[in-house]
Amino acid sequence: MSRKINVSIATDEDIISYMHHLPCKLVQVQITNGNTVNGMFTYAPNQTYETVNIQGDLYDRLLAAKGSKPIGVFRKEDLWEYIDIIRTKNANSL
Repeated sequence: MSRKINVSIATDEDIISYMHHLPCKLVQVQITNGNTVNGMFTYAPNQTYETVNIQGDLYDRLLAAKGSKPIGVFRKEDLWEYIDIIRTKNANSL
């Protein structure tokens, strides 16, 4: 016999981890869905994570100097621009 479960709808996404691999010139980002309540992000239960690899030209652009950001560094919020570029490229290649 089946039973009912409660499913929450995830309305936000967040970067939960990233790894900067200098020798391979790669930043690997893990993203998950969830909800933000009172400024705290809570992961949605029973879901998978999305992994995005920033490499090649995008990696070079990420680490380039931009505005007040010096060359060779990035902030977590800088990753979203490149995640969006990669997602759009992947969607257009389908």
